[in-house]
Formats: sequence, C-alpha cells, structure tokens
Amino acid sequence: MNISRDKISVIRVPFGLGGGIAGTEQGPTSILAAGLLDELKHLAPHGVSCDEVRLEQPHRDADSEDTNSETVYANSSLNLSPRSRQDGIIKYEPQVRAMSERTADRVARAALYGSFPLVLGGDHSVAIGTLAGMSRVYDKLGVIWVDAHGDLNTEHTSSSGNANGMVLAIATGLAAFKQTDIGQTRRLLRNRNIVLVGIRQLDDGEKTLIRSHGIHCFTIMDIDRLGIQEVIERALLLAGNDSDGIHLSLDMDALDPGEAPGVGTPVHGGLTFREARLAMEGLAASPSIASMDIVGVNPLKDKESRTSGLAVALAAAFMGKRIL
Repeated sequence: MNISRDKISVIRVPFGLGGGIAGTEQGPTSILAAGLLDELKHLAPHGVSCDEVRLEQPHRDADSEDTNSETVYANSSLNLSPRSRQDGIIKYEPQVRAMSERTADRVARAALYGSFPLVLGGDHSVAIGTLAGMSRVYDKLGVIWVDAHGDLNTEHTSSSGNANGMVLAIATGLAAFKQTDIGQTRRLLRNRNIVLVGIRQLDDGEKTLIRSHGIHCFTIMDIDRLGIQEVIERALLLAGNDSDGIHLSLDMDALDPGEAPGVGTPVHGGLTFREARLAMEGLAASPSIASMDIVGVNPLKDKESRTSGLAVALAAAFMGKRIL
C-alpha cells in the first residue's frame, strides 16, 4: 500500500507515563504552538488534519495507589504511584496498554484512508501504538529508529521499568508484553528490518539483544566515521529489504542537548541540527516511508521553545521543505 505525503494526519498523543520524567505529555501542544500546522499546510496539497488520542485525566487523589485501572492518564506530572519496581514489571502497564490500543486504532484508520500518519508524542512509549497500528496495514514493516537510546529492554533487563525503553522489544516479541497483545494487531516486527540510528547509550541487555537478534545499529561513532548521508542510505536499504513499508521514529533526544535541551532523557554527544536535517531530507527521498512519529519533546526542560522549533523544522524537512 502506497501512502502519499500529500495528505497528512497529525495525531497528538499527550502521554507521559511511559517515561520517568514529567513534561513530555505536553510535547504535542508545544510542537503545534511552534507552528507545525502552518508549515505542513504548504507541503501537503491534499490537506492536513489534526486529531488527538483522548487520554482521560484521573479524578482521584494523586497520591493514591491505583495500578489496576484501565483509565489512560496523560499527565505524568501528577506523580501517580506506579507499582513498585520489580523484575518483570512495566510501570503503569494498564495505562500504557490502553494508550497503545487507542493510538494503534487511530494510526491504522488514517493509513487505510491513504493519509500519512504523523504522530506527536509524548514519551517514546507512544510508538508502541504507532507500530502496532502500522503493522495492521503492512505485512512486513521496516523501522528506522533515530534516537540516543536503543529502547530494546525487556521487562527483565530494564532497570527502571519504564515502557519508553521497551518499545522495540515489545514490537518484535522479545518482551512478555507483545505488539500482538494490542487490539487487532496480528504481526510482530522482523528484527532484520529494524535499523537504529544515532545511538549513544545502551544497556547491557540491549547490547546482547542487538547482537544476538541481528538488529542493525548505527551508533553516533558510525555517523562520525561514515557521515550521516551514508548512514541514512544504508538504513533505508536495510529497513526496506523485503519490506512493504517503513516507519520513521524520531526521538528528539537524538540531537545533542546543546541544540535540543528540551527532551526527557538527554545524552551528550548527539546529532547536530544540520546532521538531523540532512538525515530528514535523505529519508524524504524514499517513497517507502509510510508513517512518522516525533517524540520526546519536554517543554518543562526546554529553553525558549528551541526543541519544539527544531521538531517543526525537522518534520517540515522530511515532508519536503527545502532551503532552495
């Protein structure tokens, strides 16, 4: 199925319970305030829609323990009490599952109508739903994952229990909570079509999974050595090998925090904006990319909305905006 970027469905998912730091649930509002829709309307001749995955606010005491509720809570700043960290447990798992199912439904619906899903998070656990939704549309979905982190922990290798660090393990079936547990999703991602780009912080368990399961990983050192253009060209070949579509996931912590300070989990030594923009322009050349999410913007840590502005600029570059 070919999805054109001439028609774009912006899907806001203001969810922050998958990460450990408050503020990313405000990311979608911040990106829109930085002018995303104004940029996109000039790039999508068949129109831009904007919708939100509804996430209920809790009507209870913020300090109370309620780990079995199926209500989806958007605001991590409420300090809701998660289950105590235990081996094999995902924090706020009922809320993560419910958010993922609603997001998957919305993403799949947009794609089936031929509209390009552009999902705005939220922390990176939002991509659990995006990948599940796109896997209902594509039999053999590839993924290009631009991030400082691998997000390949399982419930047993994660030191935090945060879902945003387990997204790809869930999508590939390496975790106990699997993508096929989400609503009507019947497929898992194939390891050989997953390509990590810009990685500079991995846990030991993630390193083991990358090596043992044939997941492709271009670290920041690979980018220094090869150049971002070469890495993107290789990533497209690997993600697209025998796949029928590619999802692009951009965590804004892929950029260096000196340029993009407003992120949930900053790691020094990241991409420059120039490298990130060149990456987006290179990825835009591929008609196989059928969806995108932009996650990790944390307005509470940003400076003068710099990170939100960079997110808008990178989205516009991917959608076709050029300097000349």
